[in-house]
Amino acid sequence: MWVDWENGGLPWFDWEPDVGYRVNVMPFNPPRDICLLGKVAQEGRSIEISQGRNVCGSSYPAAVSLDHSGLLDSGFTGNAFNSLSDDLEWWDRTTEDYDRVWYDTSSTS
Repeated sequence: MWVDWENGGLPWFDWEPDVGYRVNVMPFNPPRDICLLGKVAQEGRSIEISQGRNVCGSSYPAAVSLDHSGLLDSGFTGNAFNSLSDDLEWWDRTTEDYDRVWYDTSSTS
């Protein structure tokens, strides 16, 4: 089950187009190749870079949910404890802070 790092609840999250994400692999977990599933843009696209912090990533034209992202199938390592799970974080321009999710293996709901 994907879990919000801050409040322990279910995250409101999709891989949004034009947003960069950082995947943190814990030091005790082995390196791995990951594969993100998405759709290929049908036309050329540009991504605006704003003043302040920017994280750049792949440009998908549609949002992809975590459950359909392929992260778990490609080696993303969860755990019953957030400090032991790989996690995903992204910069939120509104709050000017990072949001973060992790995969909790202690529950399947």
